[in-house]
Amino acid sequence: MDSENNYDVEAVNNSCSNVINTDVTVSSPGSDTSHSNQNITSVDNQHDANGQFDNVDNIIVKPLYGGILNNIKKNILFTIKFRNKIVNIEAVNEKNAIENFLDNKIYKKDHLLEIIYTNKSSLYIIKNSYKNKFKKMS
Repeated sequence: MDSENNYDVEAVNNSCSNVINTDVTVSSPGSDTSHSNQNITSVDNQHDANGQFDNVDNIIVKPLYGGILNNIKKNILFTIKFRNKIVNIEAVNEKNAIENFLDNKIYKKDHLLEIIYTNKSSLYIIKNSYKNKFKKMS
């Protein structure tokens, strides 16, 4: 035998690694294969649409409306003139300021009360009754 011949031997997996055999089937329109391909494509598109907002790592969660921080009202400084006295009271609104000032005191006569805040003044009449009822005059 001829033992002097040199053969160049390569492994099959190295020489064939760049060759990829893919079978491309083109389906005719209206066939079962084309219907299956369309169904697969529509399911894939629906899956992409359903999962587009599922990455919760990038989402900042905020309340939809309201919340505790938006409902906290700050107190306003009111100046009340009543029976020749001037008193400063902090309250959320005029009604609360007057109720805090009167503090369920009983008056036998009708009295005028002037309340001033941010250069606006309102005049109230305090009626004589068991519960102090007041009515805005101007």
